[in-house]
Amino acid sequence: MDYRQSLSERAYQGNVVLKILGQFFCIRLPDDGLSIPAGNCGIVQSVVVSPTQVDLRRVSSTISNFSFKLLDREKVISTLIGGDALSLLDSEVEIYIGRSGVGMSFSEYFKLPTTRVKKIDYDRGEYNFQTSEQTERLNRALFQESGRLSASATDATTELTLESVAGFPDSGFIKFENEIASYSGRALSTNRLLNVIRGEFGTTPEAVGDGKEVYRLDAVTGHPLEILLRVLSSGGGGIYDTLSDGCGLPESLIDVVGILALKESDFPGLSFRFFLYQIESGLGFLEDEILTPLGLRFSVSSDSKLTLKVIDRMAVREPGSDITHSTLKGSPKWSVDGNRIVNSVQIEWDFSESLGRFLKSETFTDLDSVDRFGQKDKLTFKFKGVRSDLSGGELASKFAEKTLRRLSTPSPEISISTHIDKSLLGPLDRVELTSDQLPSYSGELLFANELEVVSRSINYLTGDVGFRLAFMSSTGSRFGYIAPSDVGRYPLGGDGVVLNSGRGAYYCTGWKLRVWSELGYRGIFEISGIAGDKLFLTGLQLPLTYSNRPLRVRFPDYDEAAPDQRRFAFIGGAANFPDGKSTYTVTF
Repeated sequence: MDYRQSLSERAYQGNVVLKILGQFFCIRLPDDGLSIPAGNCGIVQSVVVSPTQVDLRRVSSTISNFSFKLLDREKVISTLIGGDALSLLDSEVEIYIGRSGVGMSFSEYFKLPTTRVKKIDYDRGEYNFQTSEQTERLNRALFQESGRLSASATDATTELTLESVAGFPDSGFIKFENEIASYSGRALSTNRLLNVIRGEFGTTPEAVGDGKEVYRLDAVTGHPLEILLRVLSSGGGGIYDTLSDGCGLPESLIDVVGILALKESDFPGLSFRFFLYQIESGLGFLEDEILTPLGLRFSVSSDSKLTLKVIDRMAVREPGSDITHSTLKGSPKWSVDGNRIVNSVQIEWDFSESLGRFLKSETFTDLDSVDRFGQKDKLTFKFKGVRSDLSGGELASKFAEKTLRRLSTPSPEISISTHIDKSLLGPLDRVELTSDQLPSYSGELLFANELEVVSRSINYLTGDVGFRLAFMSSTGSRFGYIAPSDVGRYPLGGDGVVLNSGRGAYYCTGWKLRVWSELGYRGIFEISGIAGDKLFLTGLQLPLTYSNRPLRVRFPDYDEAAPDQRRFAFIGGAANFPDGKSTYTVTF
């Protein structure tokens, strides 16, 4: 379907289809592919889709929130609710956006992230719904159980008397003042916690007065992503429902397999320790204490499960993610904001519950950035779960390096508007933007580069999708700007790539290359040998259908490249030449 043609012919009409409690409702019936009862058509009156975006300085992202209005014509909605609006709260809502009058089948409609009903209002024959994605369910207080001492205690007291111990389990950990203690019994009749062991986890036993607050506490040590799964699941069932409190998400709503795979592939051997009590927001805790130090953020998978994305790794660019003049509406705009530069990062870790402060603090500075742009305000991160005895210092250093790599130079941000066919692209998705209205790094017009989505907004009435794109993880660190890139061919029964005449001289044995083809193949291989213009690539064995078909090769991202490659291809100070000079730098 040619979307531009439908617009020029003024045949375009925005359409929305909703699915709630198993029934479909719409503005108008789709042209093809879905049957909706006549009484459910014309029910949808308006839909507001909130923009979603990520913060380049933090891992936080906006939560998708939608609102829509349904006309209660002939009591269709009231009948569905059956006099009990509570039945709709927390129920799933699917929203599909498309076009009418242009022969667009329902299978071509674009499905937004699945959300859940949070609020319902009724006014003069109309129901107003507000929904949000499931990360909103994480945004609540956790581990709030507490009590008050009804008698003072010395630093040696092994039985604590509270106003009530009814909310405490038979054994566990507690915290009062700056001390953590354990107990292994309780007496309901006298409101006492028994067999108290004072000064746990290196805290100091101390006298505590009558009326002081005693907090119930969960002490957890383990892999941070397994702790994340435990906090998400506890209260919702499943094998990770092991804590005294949690966000209560059923495991069916969590991409457990994907998160565990990420644990093994990217973060093997990590261990954090937390003391969980009086958490104001489960979402804030998980983002600040687990996702931030690991460089992750929450996302929603294609099957609407809560999953994770790696911030400092460009996602695989999926088919249909290219944005060209045929997709753009209007002129792209770009800007560079020097006020967003960060060239000094302070990391604090090894939190002492006994002293109430962090024991470790280190400041990391990008001196090249300071020389070029001046000293900027320091960005501070505090990680309570990162511990020195669990190799926390190494993690803090790596985190600071990645943060400065991403933020120490100004990154262009490009604002564009596209047709609705790009509405499935979301924050951190990878796109290729080609435009003759943006300058390339050579100073010429005809910009073409890979970027990442940092914000998306949708107008279903006009069919426009607004994006803000940035060189979020590639600028200054990952993408090989100054490097050979060639189109070769795969010889029959070959184990390498044959390049055009003379091009083999641009490569070296031991280098890594990213290989992909028009048939969908992609992978990273090491050059094991070079014979003229043929590059022998270890492990490259393709089906016969690839024989003599084009293969493109180029340098991989920074982390995938061989060490010797990095000084030839990458922008910024992440790797230096042997004489100490910085690698090539792009300025704006």
